[in-house]
Amino acid sequence: MSADLPIPSRMSNFIAITEDRGDIAVKGLLKCSCGRKNFSVYYFGKKGLNIPLLSSAKKTKYGGGRRIVLIAKCNDCKAQLLIYDSFTDNRENHKKSESKITGNYHNFNCSRCSQSNLNLSVAYNSCGKDKLAWQNMFSWKECFEEIFISGVCVGCNKIYDALLEE
Repeated sequence: MSADLPIPSRMSNFIAITEDRGDIAVKGLLKCSCGRKNFSVYYFGKKGLNIPLLSSAKKTKYGGGRRIVLIAKCNDCKAQLLIYDSFTDNRENHKKSESKITGNYHNFNCSRCSQSNLNLSVAYNSCGKDKLAWQNMFSWKECFEEIFISGVCVGCNKIYDALLEE
């Protein structure tokens, strides 16, 4: 496993690496600090068809921009992990400060069995440490280019290939 992987610092302890392509790409399974891999998924956004998140959500107007947020909650210990926030994540937004959301989160339930229990896979793509360092991106791990999140329902094994592609 490479020492330099493009995983944002807040997620580095919660990814069990399954594919390692150095500083340009990494993929892994989401795991809680308690060791479990079963999560409920919550998202902030507006129902629509533009973004594949949960097959039905898109960014919603919020605070002068458009925002989508994805949170996983461990079904065993109830710890919450912020997986993605379009206001603060990726290369364009990594220097912005977090802001609290006032509004409702939506709970994702499997379309086949109605359970809220998923194993999640997260992949990050980056243009690499050297290129980002050359551009004075000191927090290069926070500056991923793309994030892909997929899941498998624990109850019925239904596969969700594109919970989020951003």
